[in-house]
Amino acid sequence: MRDTCTAIWSRNGKPREDVAAYADALLAGWVATGASSRIETGGDPTLSARRRWWCDVPGGPAVIPCGGTHVPDLGRLGRVRVAYEPTEDGFEVVTTVGEDASLRPGRTP
Repeated sequence: MRDTCTAIWSRNGKPREDVAAYADALLAGWVATGASSRIETGGDPTLSARRRWWCDVPGGPAVIPCGGTHVPDLGRLGRVRVAYEPTEDGFEVVTTVGEDASLRPGRTP
């Protein structure tokens, strides 16, 4: 799998950039909806319950494991950007959120 990922993501950098552009456009569309989000616990009221972040976005719901702080609606995120950075083992996904999402440490606009 690692060799396949490396070949797909490193070929002149183009496929990686295409996927990032597609992800950016998809996320921008979702943010523009201002869709509300919620946390689901499956009815378990305890603090140790497994929580899932749920948001109804175009194309079907987005559901991911809860990892901490959440906005009540997507409109509060501002700009969301995705980058795929090459690593020794393939690639790493880097997501930035907010008005200055294009500015990351070590990068200039």
